[in-house]
Amino acid sequence: MKILTSIFFGQTKFKSKMKIMRIAVLLLTLALAPIATSAAKPQSGQAERLPNILVILSDDVPWNTLGYQGGKAATPNIDSIARNGGEFTHFYVQSVCTPTRACLLTGRYNFRTGTMARFNASGGMLADERTLANAMKEAGYWTAIVGKWHLGNWEQEYLPRQRGFDHQYGCYNGVIDYYTRFRGRRYDWHRNDEPIREEGYVTDLIGNEAARLIDQHPEEKPFFMYVPFTASHGPLQAPEEVIDLYRDYYKDLKGRTGTRKATIDAMVHIMDESVGRILEAIEKRGWTKNTIVVFFNDNGGPSDNFPLRGEKATYYDGGTRVPAAIQWPGKIKAGTVIDEPVSVVDLYPTLINLAGGSLKQALPIDGLDIWPVITEGAHTPRKEFIWSPQVIRKDGWKLIDQGGLYYPHTKKARELDMPTEAQLYHISADPYEQTNLIDKRPEIAAKLRKRLTEIQGEIRPAGPVESIPRSATIYGEKEAKVKGGHPKTQRWELKGEAGSTS
Repeated sequence: MKILTSIFFGQTKFKSKMKIMRIAVLLLTLALAPIATSAAKPQSGQAERLPNILVILSDDVPWNTLGYQGGKAATPNIDSIARNGGEFTHFYVQSVCTPTRACLLTGRYNFRTGTMARFNASGGMLADERTLANAMKEAGYWTAIVGKWHLGNWEQEYLPRQRGFDHQYGCYNGVIDYYTRFRGRRYDWHRNDEPIREEGYVTDLIGNEAARLIDQHPEEKPFFMYVPFTASHGPLQAPEEVIDLYRDYYKDLKGRTGTRKATIDAMVHIMDESVGRILEAIEKRGWTKNTIVVFFNDNGGPSDNFPLRGEKATYYDGGTRVPAAIQWPGKIKAGTVIDEPVSVVDLYPTLINLAGGSLKQALPIDGLDIWPVITEGAHTPRKEFIWSPQVIRKDGWKLIDQGGLYYPHTKKARELDMPTEAQLYHISADPYEQTNLIDKRPEIAAKLRKRLTEIQGEIRPAGPVESIPRSATIYGEKEAKVKGGHPKTQRWELKGEAGSTS
């Protein structure tokens, strides 16, 4: 400091005091720089944390519903993920829910994991599949699923806690009533392999549980939390006061169409509020800058996907291209738009690498690390997309071969206005799949069919499926053995009381 003072006051050869001031400031900065650097270092015992990872999945939301997609539903919290990070414009999934969930959790195409069909009876995703939760646990993460599983709902080996999740909460199956938690005659609401009785609306309960877990999570351990909402999948149910917020938008529509659209918007509105509570819980813990948040929809909406052609269960973009966004403050530039086409299977290696995990495993991974695509504007490393042994996109061409429909039955094909003959589209020139070139470009179709023939030899079928006993009144083989009678009588043994979070 004496040297600095001497320079500042004792120098006479400088003609300008301003020059003296600038030199003094520069020297002060250089002298204090080591002090500032030292203060920024973590204190002893506070090693830099691995990022928390939160994956949020919506269900059956149409393309034009979310606020940032131009929809009428109020979704400021979901919108904030796209605004504060990156928005995917060409994010591809499977055409229905079960295969998409398997692709996310394994990084492998559904025809490899035994999930080409959904599991409404016994059975589940092949038990030798390594999951994202397994990989995260190996990397030192605490893992949780809060919401809809849909990868096995009966045998214990197919349930979430046997697939790498430390904590489970929600439904094993889908299409449950939002108030009673029943699917038909069977009850479907569980926490850690035990049936629980709670009051409330399913979407609110999912948001509350996820926020509670974050509130109580220990500081020293990173978490991987998977939050698959049931909204806006049917049954279409929401509080009347929320539906009323959207009725005027559709008052000119005939029949039940307006009510259906208003109800979907209301369900998405409530889901967004739950997302807000989850994000707020992360903010309260001071973890926003150290949490990767991914949001996407599980398949195309059952309707209203304009300008995309098709809908859920079809292999047009309306059935497989969905809203998706990702944020990680400081790592992903706010307002990033990711136009490169990517697949849901790509999240598996990308997130594992960001978590410092290992991609070494017995079964090969179809996913590719897309972090450079997200953060550097790199071109997609993905050269082909495969949806089924009949559907492929490669080099700008998309083949939907004969029978290429998730529900390949003639009646269902007619309901979906889906041609059953082979179709070939040049996606680069025809993004909305209007011109079938199957007869004009037979050489392209032949090339793609050759690749699909290879795929036929790589199919791993699901294990044997048996009917769930008619006497079972709850999903989960172990849980169905609980003594006490039918769940509607509430005479069955529970862990905790109604509404308990124990």
